[in-house]
Amino acid sequence: MNKLYKDEKHPQIMAKKIAADRTYVTLDKAEKMIPTVEKLVFELQLTAQALELLDTVEIEVEEDNQDAMRYITQFNKDYHYLSYTFYERLDRLEKMGCVLKDLDEGLIDFRSKVGKKDILLCWKVGDKNIEYWHETNAGYENRKKIINLERKLNLEKKK
Repeated sequence: MNKLYKDEKHPQIMAKKIAADRTYVTLDKAEKMIPTVEKLVFELQLTAQALELLDTVEIEVEEDNQDAMRYITQFNKDYHYLSYTFYERLDRLEKMGCVLKDLDEGLIDFRSKVGKKDILLCWKVGDKNIEYWHETNAGYENRKKIINLERKLNLEKKK
């Protein structure tokens, strides 16, 4: 029996495997990644716009019109290629330790750690640096300045 299939019956095991595969980055590394991440987000935005546009196209042809059938086949190939490209870029972001929160806004969280605790470093397209963070169970509206994270680290070291 396939091992992956057996593990799928146990969500806790799958969750631990997924968590073990996550990439975490330091603040310095995340800031060095900004140009690459910004380019990928821009490419994702353009690809998503193209896919949305293609979704609006409706083509009706008669089955015996071979030229039109070739056109539809090419159209479908292009659509699926764009879809594949979108998810491939999204996967690249994920493997870099990024979580896409809002494509339209260009909002990204970088997975990071404070000691053994998981946190998210917040960044938005156009920002030169990462200035905010939040805990994994909090959202954008609960973000805090990085300076507060440094204070929190210093307090934890004193305990």
